[in-house]
Amino acid sequence: MQIFQILKEAGAVGEHRAMTSKELMHRTGLTRRGLVRRVNRERKRHFICSTTSGDGGYYRPDSRADIQRFLDGQEQLIKRHAVSMRLARRLMRRPSND
Repeated sequence: MQIFQILKEAGAVGEHRAMTSKELMHRTGLTRRGLVRRVNRERKRHFICSTTSGDGGYYRPDSRADIQRFLDGQEQLIKRHAVSMRLARRLMRRPSND
């Protein structure tokens, strides 16, 4: 069964009703990594939000505010990754001493 369908049937609508990764892993038999892969695949067709607050988890958006919070979180994640990549890029521009 698809993650989106599980969330729909469980009433996981809105961040406050998010279904934990642990519960989804139990229901699907997937590992955490497998669950993340499946969610990322399904996000090509369905909008699935995620949260790290509380126990974290996945949910269907209840409002535009849910979607905006999800976007804000994703943008912060992208910024943190960009910062962590700067030093690596700088080091790669240096001449190699191999």
